[in-house]
Amino acid sequence: MQGVDLGFRSRGVVRVSMGFPRVRYPDGNSALGAVDNILARLRANPALKGAEVTDLPPLGAGGDQDWYRSVSSGYLPIMQMRLVSGRNFTPEDRQGSVPVGIVNEEAGRRFWPGASPIGRILALGADSTAPWLTIVGVVASTRQDGPNQPYKTELLTPFGQSPSRGPVFVLEPARDTESAVAAFRQMLKEVDPLVPVAGVNSIEKLVGDALSLPRLYALLIGIFAGAALLPAVQGVYGVMAYAVAQRQREIGVRVALGAAPSAIRRLVLGQGARLALLGTGIGLVAAAGAGQLLGSLLFRVSAFDPATFAMVPLLLGTMALVACWLPAHRAMRIDPLVAIREE
Repeated sequence: MQGVDLGFRSRGVVRVSMGFPRVRYPDGNSALGAVDNILARLRANPALKGAEVTDLPPLGAGGDQDWYRSVSSGYLPIMQMRLVSGRNFTPEDRQGSVPVGIVNEEAGRRFWPGASPIGRILALGADSTAPWLTIVGVVASTRQDGPNQPYKTELLTPFGQSPSRGPVFVLEPARDTESAVAAFRQMLKEVDPLVPVAGVNSIEKLVGDALSLPRLYALLIGIFAGAALLPAVQGVYGVMAYAVAQRQREIGVRVALGAAPSAIRRLVLGQGARLALLGTGIGLVAAAGAGQLLGSLLFRVSAFDPATFAMVPLLLGTMALVACWLPAHRAMRIDPLVAIREE
């Protein structure tokens, strides 16, 4: 999961959320002037390389719904989201201009298979009074809900045409995050000192949080697997060592009668190999059934992962051979006279 390409920038940016009070800002349009003022001040501040705004940032708890969000004209570049075709938004895409939108590749594939979405007209609602917009661009699909979540259809609109009372500013610090956030607080205070900052999070931390539960599952399964593997290895060794030890006198007699050490090894290892193959076969069948129960916890790994189904039997088989080898080696060192006398 850590190696998954999210499709958007996860390092070097921080998001700052806030909310304009309804009593003084009844809707998004009334808050747009304040947002533009804050953006202009932030972009001129030396503590930041860039600042953009959206109403729904990555990892913004979009849930099971497809993504519909508004972004400022520089949002795609600052988040390093790749424009596949068409154009990006511009500062001129504001109220009073032709409503426009950008869809992601997943939306294009689902709604216009084999055709370009550019130039398509969409109604933003089911009733006859719903506004219409024109698709002007296609952006690469991103995993907005986290690295272990599938692509969703996504429609982006210009923030200037679909403003929000709860904007989320995306900041790119010039030096460090603390200076950038301090600059934001100062700019917000200058524009409206009565509006508080609701939250500050780095995108990198949010991605890490999205991985925390799968990481916990992996840790727990790893602990349980290790706890199961250790006694399994010990059990294989103990059973095989006991089986060979039972034949120590027989081995001593064979040596006394002239059996070559290599023949003794083949005899003992052959017996151990047959038992190990039988146990491995039973174990593989049981593991195949148990693997189905773990399917929902796996990410890009099959419940019948060949590497796992090869490595574990190899480990247990190796332990079985070692368990046979050591007692056989000790048996071959028994004094033949002692073995014959005991027999």
